[in-house]
Amino acid sequence: MVTLEGVSGPVGFTATSVASLSLEPPLISLSVASTSSSWPALLVADTVVVHLLSDRQRDTAHRFATKGVDRFAPPTRWTRLPTGEPLLVDAEAWVRARLEHRVATGDHRLLVARVLQAHTGDDVTPLIYHDGRYGTFTESDTE
Repeated sequence: MVTLEGVSGPVGFTATSVASLSLEPPLISLSVASTSSSWPALLVADTVVVHLLSDRQRDTAHRFATKGVDRFAPPTRWTRLPTGEPLLVDAEAWVRARLEHRVATGDHRLLVARVLQAHTGDDVTPLIYHDGRYGTFTESDTE
């Protein structure tokens, strides 16, 4: 999930992809559809917060991927960071980053952001989205 401050309040969406891009400087990349209702806010935003959800947060992931709903209405629990960005309270891990590049790539926009702050919580099972379904990653005992 990605959150940011929009002109008329908090904006949030599910990024098509999020990836580590560089260690020095610390950069991440994320992708969003050019038709996303969040794109106008991303076009002018300075910073975003990328939340990494656990397998217990499928409902939150689904809500932020649904069009036409207030993603920040209850039962979503959120607050603001001291720097003003909306933060999902239940996210076990998150990264605050400054948007540095916005690149048109086909029907999506590739965003490159410099990591400013990171938080990790308890060791939990991550939520993964693949092939239209949510799931988790488990280690295999085979070599």
